Amino acid sequence: MPEMTSNARIISMMRLLANPSNQLDVKSLAAHFQTSEKTIRRDLKDLKDQGIQILESIGPKNRKVYTLDRMSLPPMQLTFDEALAVFLGQSQLNAFSGSGVEDAAISALEKIRLWLGKPEASYVEKISERIHFSRHQGVRADRSEVIDSLMIALEDSRAIFIEYQSAQSTEPLTYDIYPYGLAEHRESLYVVGHSCHHNEIRTWNSDNLGATT
Repeated sequence: MPEMTSNARIISMMRLLANPSNQLDVKSLAAHFQTSEKTIRRDLKDLKDQGIQILESIGPKNRKVYTLDRMSLPPMQLTFDEALAVFLGQSQLNAFSGSGVEDAAISALEKIRLWLGKPEASYVEKISERIHFSRHQGVRADRSEVIDSLMIALEDSRAIFIEYQSAQSTEPLTYDIYPYGLAEHRESLYVVGHSCHHNEIRTWNSDNLGATT
């Protein structure tokens, strides 16, 4: 196991201790993280000082084992959209592979995942599977209203009325579509869905979308 930062180790330790089936003492934790027992005791004390309830009991061979009381964790106050935004950022981590930024981001995401409630976690899993990035570029700011409308249609699994100006047409076309997902490609965000007008699955560049309702 590569050497972990202090924060990454503590987050990983919290995940291990939160599983009541684990019977972990200081010695086994030190072996797992390839660090000293003194460091593990300091980490456990730091968690207790932060108000996290670390429960102690007697395990195998009369050794003191530790578990984490999940009810002592402070509630994570994230809206559904905030939770989705945080985890979509994970798709961009490859650009920082092997750097301190990647380590910090992974640590933060693991911490958020530990605190996240069931409804929010389920929402993130459902929606993030339908948004795909092939490059590490952002969405244009002037497309935000269009993207918000598409996201709502995706969440509700319903049709949306769009105005689309293709490169081949002189006038924009308007019709209903059922969006299936979004995919970023070469700095543009594309909508994949079923066109009611054409009765087939099509792809639309969001840069060419006008009003959506």
